[in-house]
Amino acid sequence: MSFVDCLAKELLRRHGTDLQELGRVTILTTTRRAARALQNAFLRETGGRPLLLPRMRPLGDVDEDELLLDGEVNPSPDSPALLDLPPAIDGLRRQLLLSRLIEKRQGEGADFAQCAGLARELARLLDQVQTEGLDFADLVSLVPEDYAEHWQITLDFLTLISEVWPTLLEAEGCIDPALRRDLLLRRQAAEWRAAPPADPVYAVGSTGSIPATADLLHLVSLLPKGAVILPGLDRYLDEKSWDAVLRSPGHPQFGLAKLLERMGITRSDVTDIVLEEARSCSPDRPAFLSDALRPAETTDAWQRSGSFKQEAFENVRQVFLGIITAGDKTCAGTERKDQRL
Repeated sequence: MSFVDCLAKELLRRHGTDLQELGRVTILTTTRRAARALQNAFLRETGGRPLLLPRMRPLGDVDEDELLLDGEVNPSPDSPALLDLPPAIDGLRRQLLLSRLIEKRQGEGADFAQCAGLARELARLLDQVQTEGLDFADLVSLVPEDYAEHWQITLDFLTLISEVWPTLLEAEGCIDPALRRDLLLRRQAAEWRAAPPADPVYAVGSTGSIPATADLLHLVSLLPKGAVILPGLDRYLDEKSWDAVLRSPGHPQFGLAKLLERMGITRSDVTDIVLEEARSCSPDRPAFLSDALRPAETTDAWQRSGSFKQEAFENVRQVFLGIITAGDKTCAGTERKDQRL
């Protein structure tokens, strides 16, 4: 059973007996797509009968073109409006404006297509810096003057977004999308810190990879009726390996490990949601996956891994893909062989 189906089943178990109570629940999802998937899961679980759904507020991410958290959840009457910030600049307009700035910097004969490509990368850099809560104030001192000349050329080029771009944005009456999202997340956190909502609030499916989101998740976990539901926390890795996960950004559990560290808790502090009727595989399967995906520096533990029950590999197939050859010629296509484990 999928994550959203398990979540819908659990929330209905907790709040579904009272139609009005379920309607007072607020769920913070990762994206609008996740919110729609959860809505459909509620409909599947209830067989399509009329239902007052919880309020769902997508947190959004860097790839979203517009603000997704609308700030309507239990605002206190004496607090400033959450939506008094300038609008986010349209993504296409931002790229075109950056392209023009680059074209002007390059001078006559500049290839506008190349400038547009550079503008896309600059916009991505803007999002990354603002997502991490940083700025370009120390950009000039980033590379010493005695470094290679091409580094100095790069720094000179980046003054477009450290000096010129803020002025242009101000003239547009807009701010960057990632900055606006982070400001609103932090304002929402400040709002709830000052006036905690009386109704249940759930933050679901997020690993808190964005610092502002992680701070909001931490706050939700501290609310009187708040809860953070984590997607697939590894319960099988030993503590030494879990510590190694914190040093392995490429590991699937890295985001969750950093979030727990930020919240000041350990895996033992997290309570499992156990739905026996929702199990889609043997408990040995996640144990096997945990062992197979352990951090590289602890793979010596494979030599001490015990055998896994056959149920862990039920309905799992090993797929072999190879290039089809005919004599000395290689044909376009692949040869596939499936083998049940």
